[in-house]
Amino acid sequence: MFAMSPEEYNADRTADDPDRRLYEFRLNEREAVMMKANGFVVTPRHQWNTFVDMFYDIWTDELPVYFSADAALQAWHRSYQLIVKEVEELYLRYELQDILTEMRSAFPAVWEAHHEGPLSQGLRDADFFLTIASSLAIADE
Repeated sequence: MFAMSPEEYNADRTADDPDRRLYEFRLNEREAVMMKANGFVVTPRHQWNTFVDMFYDIWTDELPVYFSADAALQAWHRSYQLIVKEVEELYLRYELQDILTEMRSAFPAVWEAHHEGPLSQGLRDADFFLTIASSLAIADE
């Protein structure tokens, strides 16, 4: 079954037959030689965006699926990435806005007390950075 084209495999099957093959998974000559020599082959010809897409296509054609550590790690990383994004959007974003608001409201008193001393340039820089951060936080809403 693996060495047959979907056209050959489906030749005697009806269009609504659930056993029809949908995808071309055959190896070319070079890949077949590597498979015989190494017991496995990795080919750039067959590419998917995710392991899930690949597993589904292989499973749909009733071919054997090898579930690797890479597949498990990709699923874990994708989940982790979504969790971090959600935490940033739902919690950290508002905390950061509160912190920036409090820092900016305290700034005039700090400026008044220290603007004539050695901290003058550092206070100007701090005001600049707080202003930029605040404008970016507000623009993101």
